[in-house]
Amino acid sequence: MKQYESVVIEQIVRFFYGAKIAFSLWFISLYSHTSFQAGQHALWPVRWLASLDHSKQIIFTLAVLLLLTQLLSIMNPLKSKIKYTEAFFSFFYFAALFSTQNLGHSFYGFILTSFFIASLSQVDCGSFSNEDLGRGLKRAQTVFLLGYFFAGLWKLRSLGLVIWQEKSFAVLSSSLPHHLSFNMIQKGLDNPLSELILSAPSFVHGLLWLGVVLFELTSLWIIFKPSYHRIWGIMLVFFHTTTSLIMNIHFIEAQLLAVILLVCTPFPQSSYSWTVIKSRALVFFRRD
Repeated sequence: MKQYESVVIEQIVRFFYGAKIAFSLWFISLYSHTSFQAGQHALWPVRWLASLDHSKQIIFTLAVLLLLTQLLSIMNPLKSKIKYTEAFFSFFYFAALFSTQNLGHSFYGFILTSFFIASLSQVDCGSFSNEDLGRGLKRAQTVFLLGYFFAGLWKLRSLGLVIWQEKSFAVLSSSLPHHLSFNMIQKGLDNPLSELILSAPSFVHGLLWLGVVLFELTSLWIIFKPSYHRIWGIMLVFFHTTTSLIMNIHFIEAQLLAVILLVCTPFPQSSYSWTVIKSRALVFFRRD
């Protein structure tokens, strides 16, 4: 791995923790007044908080420690073991927050990849080399992409179960309209793009839904193709932007993480020029 690539990785780590600080401040400002009520549906890392009398104060303390470790991490991104401490504070704090508020799952990527970003350490004695930095970043990219693969796998499993139970493929054309209609009713919003898709023929609904599933499943293949990470990161940003415009479901955290880990990747990327794309496409039409 070249020296300039390790410099890029250092900037990626700073960008990563800068984004986490921004999101942490956002969540803390929104939910700092919320008391923690741990019920049977609380996430397992924080169920023990229910037995304490001062759970709100403990969550606030976790938030302060989280911000402190994030600041220390961004100041010394490749030499500070404080990043592991930040990863654990992040895990417990957001587990408590997610148990109290319905925040969705867009921030899960930041939480899970924190443990792998923490492994991106470089010390003067040389126990960590530039190659170790590259492997650590690739692990973080792998975990991030696996999240999309398992999301697609879960959708495929759900489709398969419904098809098996109903002995019909009608669910392919009804899944997308159901999600769009439910989302519009739940949020009480009139979205012209949603209405346009709902008015399309049923086979279009099926194709769009299958396209989403196949797109997410393809992330598994992208893991083994690091030269396509940048273009795939751009496609993920476009994918979530489209979802936001159509369904009013926002994945800002996932979009930013795609930019940090994939679009800003320091690893060599394939050429995307029109000449190269055209030459590769013509291979399929050449005669021997």
